[in-house]
Amino acid sequence: MTAAPAAAVGHSVDEVPAAPPTGSHPPTVSRSAGRSSVSQDRRQAPRWLSPAVAVLLSIQLWSALSSVYVAGEHRLVAAEFAAVLCAVLAVFGLRSVPLRRVVWPFTFGSGVAIMRFGLLVPASGAAGSWRAFAWLASTTTLLLLVPRRAPRVESRPGAWRGPLASSHQLGRAAIAVLPVLVAVALGTALLAGPRVARNLPVGSTAGDAVDRGDNFPSNPLDATNTLDMTQRPRLSDEVVMTVRSPIASFWRTETYDTWSGDTWSRSFNDEGFLVGDGVLRPAPDDLGAIDGEAFETEFRMEAGFTTALPAAPSPVEIDTERSVGQRPDGTMVVVDRPIGRGTTYTVTSRQVPTTYSQLRTLGTLQVPESILEQYAEPPVTTARTAALARELTADLDSNLDKIEAISDWMDANTAYSLDAPLSPRGVDVVDHFLFQTRLGWCEQIASSLVVMARVAGVPARLATGFVPGTFDDVSGRFIVREREAHAWAEVWFPDVGWVPFDPTATVPLAGDSSAAAATAGSGRSQVIGFLLLVVALALVALRPLLHRIRHLVRMLGDRRDRRRLLAERWDVREEASIEAAGEGLGRPRRPAETLRGYASDLVGMGAPAELGQRAERVELFRYGRPAPARDPTR
Repeated sequence: MTAAPAAAVGHSVDEVPAAPPTGSHPPTVSRSAGRSSVSQDRRQAPRWLSPAVAVLLSIQLWSALSSVYVAGEHRLVAAEFAAVLCAVLAVFGLRSVPLRRVVWPFTFGSGVAIMRFGLLVPASGAAGSWRAFAWLASTTTLLLLVPRRAPRVESRPGAWRGPLASSHQLGRAAIAVLPVLVAVALGTALLAGPRVARNLPVGSTAGDAVDRGDNFPSNPLDATNTLDMTQRPRLSDEVVMTVRSPIASFWRTETYDTWSGDTWSRSFNDEGFLVGDGVLRPAPDDLGAIDGEAFETEFRMEAGFTTALPAAPSPVEIDTERSVGQRPDGTMVVVDRPIGRGTTYTVTSRQVPTTYSQLRTLGTLQVPESILEQYAEPPVTTARTAALARELTADLDSNLDKIEAISDWMDANTAYSLDAPLSPRGVDVVDHFLFQTRLGWCEQIASSLVVMARVAGVPARLATGFVPGTFDDVSGRFIVREREAHAWAEVWFPDVGWVPFDPTATVPLAGDSSAAAATAGSGRSQVIGFLLLVVALALVALRPLLHRIRHLVRMLGDRRDRRRLLAERWDVREEASIEAAGEGLGRPRRPAETLRGYASDLVGMGAPAELGQRAERVELFRYGRPAPARDPTR
């Protein structure tokens, strides 16, 4: 073997730095690391597939987000643009991610957007249906174009295996398309059904058969002429009705104006008339039904037995297939037979918008004698109840101030509880509640307010029905359960009529009771939730990209280190020169190949012989050991 030159073994420090430890290897950079890896399905797909997927994803996301509205009819243009840009970047930027893993997260996210809080919202109405068609068409096309699973084996470029790739005949194509169309149609029907129902009125329907086994006094939907205060109400979690209404209101069923000490009744039990052509006759004292602003409320009954028809005060018209009777106070009952589950009817009501400042002024005006005689006569009560009412209202002029004074005292001295003890028969229920138990439910509280208000000369009556319930943003309806049966006080004011008051419920006054206002901001919070979902899905989809970025950072660092070594070490420059010569001959170096073996192959391919000598000097410098000293005695 040719002896290594002195420069290789005894080089100067300035020319060549110290050799690395024996057995170490110089830093190298993989030549394949700089090339972007492409998923197998993309390599086999035709060139037009990725652009087509990008366009379809853009249509899909735009049609979903363009139907989302916040605060009226303001479209989320920035969100639409950002989502479309995200989809395009995902298709063309994440080339190592299979197309199906790009398509499915965006399809799921856009589906949630359009079904949960986008499709056919009140701001867009039925005009939003074409967006749903655009979403459905783009989604179906995507599911047909993009392979549903990874190819089992590597195939030649262009050997596409999309769902329609092998469907050359019309029949096979139809078989491939039909399951996808059925799946998408079923998903649309299940998810979009509540959203469609929100904007398409049901109209009047007769409903199912009546459950006559539920004909009990404890049924809050069974019309009755009296209200026994010594019986506990039935308050289950069963849904009794759903209500589509623009306002949050009490759904009133009965009113009572006569108190006996333990039972409420009506002074007009034998009066009433049959409603003709759906038009109701407003009572002279019901000023809201005469001068109020009109709105429609649609009721769908879910209870099996109903004879009292709930309505938002004050009803003036009803659209129903049943014969309806009206009492003088405006409450309604069915007169032919009870109604069952599924019965729907629509009521037009009127309310005068009011505020507390307005009522405070109206409460000082003169009340007609006819109203005072029927609703402000001192009721049956105990001496200490009457004394308490007079004490609380003695120095007050406005009827509103009197009601608030009584309510404040009750709020400070009594408590609400469904587990409160029943009042024994033969005692005054209001007195027993105010001075003994001081624990009761809505009927005792509202009755005490009405009784003390009448003692103070304020015209009042007891009303029963239901609080608004829970507003469901998907269906746009109030969900009312049996436990939301309620009793409250109604107080008469000049120029306004009957106004509800209740210390235990948070139902706003007329004019402040918009259902949309009650759920203000819900659309914005849903959009924020959707965007968070998109971000989460994007992070999952971008995981391979983040891995590539980390790899690229490491690769750039390796290149920087290599440039530094090329400038400082002769052996690294020599190795790079030999590899460059091999690249010129079309023979790149293999990752596990030694430099001397690589140079030997290059010499065999016609490279200069000195290439092998140069490779030998590099390896001797890096890994060779100095020859042992010769023994002079031999």
